[in-house]
Amino acid sequence: MATGCAKNSDCTPVLNEDCFYPMVVDPVCGCDGNTYMNSGEAGCYGIMEFTAGACS
Repeated sequence: MATGCAKNSDCTPVLNEDCFYPMVVDPVCGCDGNTYMNSGEAGCYGIMEFTAGACS
């Protein structure tokens, strides 16, 4: 996981439309600077580096 929420230019979200994730609200801040509903949603966008909580 990333140590901060700073936007990373090497971190580009690309949705895998065949990906499914639980509808649990547990926000994470992706390395792309976007807030995702949970780590599963971030993973479906190919975001593997994130921190707990919403981006500020």
